[in-house]
Amino acid sequence: MALGTAMDILALFERPEVVRLSLLEVATATGLGKSTVSGVLAELADAGYLSRSGSGGGLRYAMGNRFQEAFVNAIARQVARLEEARREFNGEALIAMEPMRRLLEAVGRPEGGSGKGEVGSGTGERQAPECGAMGGGA
Repeated sequence: MALGTAMDILALFERPEVVRLSLLEVATATGLGKSTVSGVLAELADAGYLSRSGSGGGLRYAMGNRFQEAFVNAIARQVARLEEARREFNGEALIAMEPMRRLLEAVGRPEGGSGKGEVGSGTGERQAPECGAMGGGA
């Protein structure tokens, strides 16, 4: 599998409007052949970066645990950096720190931590944080 091809395919799943994509949707979006896309999707799913649901022509792919773990870990690293900066500046509050902490709490850690499957309830759908968790709702 070419790394660039895999990265292009994974980038499709970063878009907020995308929850699940079929082989045909990925092939159309990337301009690659279905056989190429099929092989890359299978490798990404086997590695836990994507998950599969359905079968045959109804087979769809979604973000897997490893993909979401990377996102959550990036947020956790940013929170740690902000906390270190807060300590360095004698405890003065940094404006970005609390929203980042709330985001990390809302997103949470992927279930199981196995690197395989999907994050969330097991239904295959992404779990959106409640508006209140981000400070903008009830």
